[in-house]
Amino acid sequence: MGHPCPHNQYAQKPEVFDNRDAVMDTVERIFRLANSAELGIVSELNLDPLSVTELQTAKMELARQSEERSKKAHEKDQFDAQVNRAKEYWR
Repeated sequence: MGHPCPHNQYAQKPEVFDNRDAVMDTVERIFRLANSAELGIVSELNLDPLSVTELQTAKMELARQSEERSKKAHEKDQFDAQVNRAKEYWR
């Protein structure tokens, strides 16, 4: 039988499970808040300061992830174009 990876925190530190459900609930709530704000269902003016901070942080993180995906797609397209040019050159 194999052994778990020494870097697997779930195997090495079972306490990471203690707050997993609460963390998942918080993440889900923040994403619902961000989606509601994007759709215009809620306004920052009507939120408490903590919710405004969470909303702004979620928006920034979503923008960062979107930018990262775009950058990776652009780099992949450049690489693919380079490979295609090399293939054409060697025909």
